Amino acid sequence: APFQIQAPNQSGFSTPTLFVPSSGGNTDGLVFTATLDNPFPGGVAASPGSSQGLTTFIGRDLTILSRERKNAQFKRFVFGVQHELPFGIGVEATFVGARGSNLAVARQINSIPLQYLNSTNGAFSQTVSDFLSANVSNPFRLLVPGNTAYNGTTIARRSLLTPFPQFGNITQTEYAGTNSYYALQLQVVKRFAQGLSLNASFTRSQERESIARLNPQDQELTEQIAANDRPNRFTMSVIYELPIGRGRAIGKDWNRAVDAFLGGWQFQTNYERQTGEPLLFGNVFFSGDPSSLKARLGEKDADGRRYGIDIPAFDVSGFYPAGQIFDGGTAPGSIAVGNNNTQAANTVRYFPLATDGLRNQRFLNFNLGMSKNFRIREGMKFQLRVEAINVLNNPYFSAVNLNPTNLPNLATPGADNLGRFGFTTGPTRQPPRDIQIGGRFTF
Repeated sequence: APFQIQAPNQSGFSTPTLFVPSSGGNTDGLVFTATLDNPFPGGVAASPGSSQGLTTFIGRDLTILSRERKNAQFKRFVFGVQHELPFGIGVEATFVGARGSNLAVARQINSIPLQYLNSTNGAFSQTVSDFLSANVSNPFRLLVPGNTAYNGTTIARRSLLTPFPQFGNITQTEYAGTNSYYALQLQVVKRFAQGLSLNASFTRSQERESIARLNPQDQELTEQIAANDRPNRFTMSVIYELPIGRGRAIGKDWNRAVDAFLGGWQFQTNYERQTGEPLLFGNVFFSGDPSSLKARLGEKDADGRRYGIDIPAFDVSGFYPAGQIFDGGTAPGSIAVGNNNTQAANTVRYFPLATDGLRNQRFLNFNLGMSKNFRIREGMKFQLRVEAINVLNNPYFSAVNLNPTNLPNLATPGADNLGRFGFTTGPTRQPPRDIQIGGRFTF
């Protein structure tokens, strides 16, 4: 894969000067201090070049590109066999394999060390959020005039615990990512003959990737199912002319008047079914085994309630916001729920980015149509068409709320305490059943 052209980092040599038309408070344009004739009354900001050394970047976010950039590599192989069966039916089986390596991975290297973060075992008698957000004496006072967060008398303790506290986020591009795709593809084809045309295919596949870390402090990438993984996909398209009418198996001797209405009908349909995409969770805590979870979005329970609409799409009883889990000193290794509004960024992540059992609902679409051609005379024809789009009226819901917030009673977690966690967050992504009738006169 070719390299992407990226803009060069010219910090120190490219200093913007903002156009501020109105100053001295919120005057809403009543008093202008800058005009088109004099757009920068305070002068243009000077670029220091390299004179400031590393202090050029103090208080800023950095992006570091490796000196040894690598091209992403992809290897693919395909092996297939085809065979023709009686009645003009063709079958094909194909195995597809692909692997990618040297994939670019963005790594945050200026993160808080793990020993300062919250986990189920805890690290402090006080809450981690209070510890990290506490203000301490600021060693960067007066060194970063353009950044109030770095230039105040005090600064949040979390900013001083990183490996390079003088900088913000430091994103380093690495080339250690990998992915893989394996699929068995089966296909049956019958070209249009004897009034029938058929094309059906089934794909069983697996796509996995290692392109991210659960925590920026982790040394190894997380191996997981890919965001685009769809294990099963089946499609079928059929066109069938009914054997009814003049010259056909049924009604071959009908007169033209009868044949005009009863003969020559044609049906066509297409069917598509596909496994849903994985649900990608943020940093949450689950007290059980994540691999045991299974989403049933769109299905109905024994009482007729639909998962994701009337009840959560999966079992939500063991979920907490990761930022509200800490050892409150009740017992070694125990899990207590904090009353403060801590953030997931302060907590070591254990819940996987994606798991095979937690997927969006399957996609299902079934369209059906029929048509009839009426021959009026030479050069004139009228066609009547009736089509039903999404004939089964299957809903395909939008995204799912995967953020377990709004917990009024954290001591007894459950479906009633989790707000809209596990429910759909919007309308369906597939229109309801649509029946349309059309006619076309050709002359």
